[in-house]
Amino acid sequence: MKNLPELPGVPISRSLLLLGKHHERNCARLAKTYGDVFQVVCRTAQGTVDQESISTDLAAQDVVSETQGVYTLGTSPWNESVKRVRKAAATALNRQAVQTYLPFIDLESTSSLNELAQQAKRGSDIDPNGYLQRFSLNISLTLNYGIRIQGGVHDQTLNGVVAVWRELANIRGVAHGWQDNILLLRLWPGYKKNAIRFRARRDEYILRFFDALKERIAAGAAHPCIAGNVLKDPEARLAES
Repeated sequence: MKNLPELPGVPISRSLLLLGKHHERNCARLAKTYGDVFQVVCRTAQGTVDQESISTDLAAQDVVSETQGVYTLGTSPWNESVKRVRKAAATALNRQAVQTYLPFIDLESTSSLNELAQQAKRGSDIDPNGYLQRFSLNISLTLNYGIRIQGGVHDQTLNGVVAVWRELANIRGVAHGWQDNILLLRLWPGYKKNAIRFRARRDEYILRFFDALKERIAAGAAHPCIAGNVLKDPEARLAES
């Protein structure tokens, strides 16, 4: 792009070395030199730091996108069933529906603030990341599966899900997947192992939440949620393997 600063790079790795492992921190540091908006180059993809162009030939992403018996809106083959489910999901996320989620947001906000206040009274060091992660995850679980993680910020399930989704986000990221930008690295044996391992863990969590929801529906104890609405509507149900 003309008149837009570009990060310097070297052959093969391009701008990857400057981005490093912690993109946000390094981009904030680089912004002091190159301005608030600048270009990065990864392989043949070029874009700004806030809107990177993604190559369609991403090996590890292909692995992550595949599932093992788990059907989602993003991985199911397109058909009329998927079309109806997407419509149901869109309805659950429209402006009117979002207003009904405010009690859930109040619950999670109050819970996190109370725990932060208690920790502050004890004079302990406070790391808000765990509380923000639990807030985000519980809102997502409530809307999708009608459940929430009851434990604290050190809960094993919470930390497990957060770790899996963080790694999957890195695998999907343009600059984290070096084998997607430096094709020679694809010759390295086992470069997909990490993606396969975290895909399996992701599928395990999804199936656990989904099976628990089906049990609550059968017992008549399920809370309203997107997946529950889909399960109760035969015309808007994804095929199960």
